[in-house]
Amino acid sequence: MRTHTKVIFFIFLFIFVRQNDSGTGQRLLKAATGSKIQGNVVDAETGAPLSDVNVFLANTTIGTASDLSGNFVIYRVPQGAYTLIISRIGYEIFAKEIEISYEKNLTINVRLSPKTISGEEVVVKGEKLKNWEKNYKKFLKLFMGESGNAKKTEILNPYVLNFSADPAYGKFYAFSDSSLRIRNNALGYEMRIVFHRFELDQDRLIYGIYSHYQEMKPVDSLEKIQWQRRRRETFLGSFKHFLISLVKNRVKEEGFELYQIMSLDRVGASRKIDLKKEKLIQPDVRDGIYLLQFDLYLGVRYTSKSKWNPQVTESVLYLNAPYAKIDSLGNILNGYAITIRGDWTKRRIPDLLPLDYRFDESYEIKN
Repeated sequence: MRTHTKVIFFIFLFIFVRQNDSGTGQRLLKAATGSKIQGNVVDAETGAPLSDVNVFLANTTIGTASDLSGNFVIYRVPQGAYTLIISRIGYEIFAKEIEISYEKNLTINVRLSPKTISGEEVVVKGEKLKNWEKNYKKFLKLFMGESGNAKKTEILNPYVLNFSADPAYGKFYAFSDSSLRIRNNALGYEMRIVFHRFELDQDRLIYGIYSHYQEMKPVDSLEKIQWQRRRRETFLGSFKHFLISLVKNRVKEEGFELYQIMSLDRVGASRKIDLKKEKLIQPDVRDGIYLLQFDLYLGVRYTSKSKWNPQVTESVLYLNAPYAKIDSLGNILNGYAITIRGDWTKRRIPDLLPLDYRFDESYEIKN
């Protein structure tokens, strides 16, 4: 394992979509329409309807906005479990875990509580501007990472961000009352991100986000193909790809090798794990949920089989809890259960795909 990179505690607040594999025929029949989420949003103090409120399923492309009467409707929601996010500038964030089934629609009426201090875009000048710019550069490095996608990703409204720091204790915080708007020109998504937590503590980075993705419109068919290719390349070898391969018992076939290691120095010098003899993952009592458990540190090496994007990456995982809960789509349900070190820490916001992204194994990358 290479040691020249700084150790980063890189954990997302993973919001999950859970699929049930029973009743496949009925599910496929109804997938074209899905279920409906509807409701109304008002001010908790005055009872007045709130328009232009962002209503979305966290970390997916599924969402809408409330109308002048505060009403909203989201159509064609697939079966599963989600986190519903309702947010507006100047109000507290509403987050609710919901279950969607095809037997019925869901109605949710929400009273949003105003914040004491609203978060309109801040205009800073002079010395404050210099300090803000310094903090913003630090934030960009932490938030965007070092991948090729990062070079093609831009923040459209940076001045909604605020920062605080405590250099004596090595702490750095970023926060915003507004949604952070990001354009990912590498993958073809625009994102609106609501912050839950962003904290650098010494060499540990901990943050949680709620993201709403929107497909960008390609200028031509070539750009569409480029986005499809880049999304595929981003998925292959990712942490999400690894978790899916574990669930499907296809770790070796997907290009991963696993090692039990005693220290964080080198993966290759450690004992290779034989998944036929050692069970790292076990089904939970709930359908579609699995428990990931391992001793000490788990080393993961990925070797790409693609001639278009050859790569070898090495990462190390260790548990902050007795186990990590994951679903069949490769989403962590107890999001702070795993600490990641190594090459996966270089993949950050520009390398995230929406939870409703489906990897198409039949898609052929064209030159």
